[in-house]
Amino acid sequence: MNNYHRYEKLKIWDSGMDLVESVYTFSERFPSNEKYGMSSQARRAAVSVPSNIAEGSARTSVPQFKYFLQISLGSLAELDTLVLLAQRFKYNPNSETSELRSKINSLQRMIFSFSSGLQ
Repeated sequence: MNNYHRYEKLKIWDSGMDLVESVYTFSERFPSNEKYGMSSQARRAAVSVPSNIAEGSARTSVPQFKYFLQISLGSLAELDTLVLLAQRFKYNPNSETSELRSKINSLQRMIFSFSSGLQ
């Protein structure tokens, strides 16, 4: 990989970092009995997204980079499921849930588009 794929310069990595902040704020409203349950799992899934983008960008081939982008997409799907569960359990207002899901969906599209454009 060349410097073009330095993760700090990638919009998908930056958006992933922003998403982590949003998830930490979102999960603060979860009940204390979820501290080691859904809250922890949602945070880990969110952190996995920019972490895998960074790790993939350090790989030496495009297929390896794409593999880590796929892992990021999987983490986003896991996170979206956890956000929907939080909505079912009424841990957050629907407006916060909708806003977070919109960020997740937007980042999924960005990663998919970026991955499709890699040569």
